[in-house]
Formats: sequence, C-alpha cells, structure tokens
Amino acid sequence: MSEKGYSEPGSADFSLRLNLIAKAKGIEEAKSYFDIIPKYSRAAECYSSHLNCYAQVRDVDKAEKIMLQMKHLGFARSTLARNTLLNLYYQTQNFDKVEIFLLEMKEEGIQFNRFTFVTLINTYAAKSDIEGIGKLLAQLEDNPSYSQHADWWSVYSVVANCYGKLGLRDKAFNVLKKSEERLSSTIWKEAFPYLVTQYATIGKKEEVMRLWNIYKMDGKLLKRDYYSAVISSFLKLDDIELAKSIFEEWESRNRYFKNSVIPNMMIAAYNRKGNMEEAEAIVNRTIMKGGKPNLWTWSGLLLGYIPQRNFPMYLKFNGDMEEAEDLIRLLSSKNIVSLDVHNKLMSWIKDVVELNDDN
Repeated sequence: MSEKGYSEPGSADFSLRLNLIAKAKGIEEAKSYFDIIPKYSRAAECYSSHLNCYAQVRDVDKAEKIMLQMKHLGFARSTLARNTLLNLYYQTQNFDKVEIFLLEMKEEGIQFNRFTFVTLINTYAAKSDIEGIGKLLAQLEDNPSYSQHADWWSVYSVVANCYGKLGLRDKAFNVLKKSEERLSSTIWKEAFPYLVTQYATIGKKEEVMRLWNIYKMDGKLLKRDYYSAVISSFLKLDDIELAKSIFEEWESRNRYFKNSVIPNMMIAAYNRKGNMEEAEAIVNRTIMKGGKPNLWTWSGLLLGYIPQRNFPMYLKFNGDMEEAEDLIRLLSSKNIVSLDVHNKLMSWIKDVVELNDDN
C-alpha cells in the first residue's frame, strides 16, 4: 500500500475499466487507457478485454493483431479469448476465417464450450451448410463431456432454431426432442419459453399444448413471462381462441395489471383480425385493473381502426388530440406507418377538431 486505505489496481481492475471506457468513450479512449496500463499489470484478462473492445466495433484487423500478441505472450489459451475472435469472424461474415481459426483451435488443443458450438452452428446456418450443422451435432453427441451436461440443452435449441429457419421442420422437431431429454427439473423451467416458441415456429401446436399442460401442473411456476410465451405461441399458430382462453386464465389470476405486455399481445391480435370490439374490451379491462396503456396499446388500436376509417373511435379511447398527433408522428418516424397513412390520420384529426369546433 502506498497510502493508508489504498492499494494499487490489479489486472482485473484494469480489465474492467478498459471495458467501461470503451463503452462510455469509444475505442480510441480505450486504446489510450490500455497503453498506460503498467506492463506488469497487463495479464491475460487485460488483453482479453482489449480484444473484446475491438470485437465490439467489429475491427477484425486490430483484433487479429491483439490475438497475435496474446499468443506471443502465452495468453491465448483461454476459450473465452478464442471465442471472441471466432464470433467476430461470424459477425463480419468472414466464414473462411472461421474454418481456419477452428482448425487452429483443434490443433492447439483449445477446449470448446457452449459458446464455441453456438457460434459455429450459427456460422453454418448463415451459409446454409446443413451438413456442417449435422457434423457439429454428431461431435456434440459423441463427447460425453458435452452431451451429458443438462445446461447444454441450449445448444440443441440453437440447432433447432437454425433448422427451422432453413425450412427443415422435421430435423428441428427431432433436435428439440433431444433438447428436452437433457433438461433437469430446474433447467426445464428456464427452457420452457424457448421450447414453446420454437415448437410454435415449426407448427407443432400439440407440443406447445403438451408443454403448457406440464407447466400448469406446478401452480407455483405460473409466471407472466411464461404466459406471454405460450400466448404468443398460439397467436403465431393462428389459434386466437386458444390464446384467448389462456389470456383469460392469466386475467383471472391477476387482480391488478402491473404492465400491458400481455394485454397488448391480444389487442394486436384482435386488430389484425379486425375484431376491434374485443380489442376495445381488453383496453377497458386493463384500465379497470390498474394497468397503464402505453405506446403499443394505443398504436395497436390506432392501426386497427385505420382499415375501418374509424379514427374518431380511437379518440374516444385515447381522448387526447395532442397525444394522438404525437403518437402518429412517432409511428411515422419509426416506419410503423407509411407517409400516406400518416397524412390520412393527421387529416382525420383535423376533421375531428373542426367537427368539435362546430359543435
């Protein structure tokens, strides 16, 4: 200690500060800070943070130079540092470099972890390399140190998601089943929202219902996020009646609405169906139960009224002309409505104002 109560920062302190500076002030400030770190304090974690800073701004050349420095210093043995560069290659679509770097990791005996596999799976999916995904899956299953760990279910989930995006629904379904087989009772709770969403994506309504029935057996686990996942899944499957029944079950369990996330999902669904009566009823019940309609509530109603040219009904619910104008401008700025729709809505507001003035 140089002074009472003060100790010189260690490598972990410098590493943390480096990341914070990069986020707050940018890469050049982070580089300047790294340069003034005493050389004896530049341990592997400092270089890993420095590497991560350049990965965040997708500077492949600088990141590669730092990796070379780390190798020279003997700091490149960590899977974390290798994954950082591997993911950078994926993010920048340097797929050939992914393969070269992967071979290098194997030759040097660098241990793969879940993030390594996820990055490689996403890389092969981006290239539509179905064979490559299959080989990775086989490698995963042939190695007990990977396949027997329950928390590796997420890797199978990523594979299923990639197969689904590639239109390979049967393959996605089989991998999701394998993912379920690896779940412990504790992790199953965490996995539920992901599984029901993915089963819905590949059109497996019966699987969504099966998981929901299992989930409901433990009443203590009925959380809002899980209701949200299963309701959105049935809406994705275009079964608004099933979604409605689960929404009503959620309503019955909640005397007060702390937020409008789940009601907004149903409002948007009814709007798409042109059933504004149901949408309006949900808005009313949300307000009665203490919920606060937000931007997405009002924009959902507004977008539902547009095809019916029933803007005055929107004002009946919102009741604030200036707020309506602000909302329309916001929707336009976020490209949620076209310029033509924007102009029509503003014209309707003008008509309503003139009608009110006449009265």
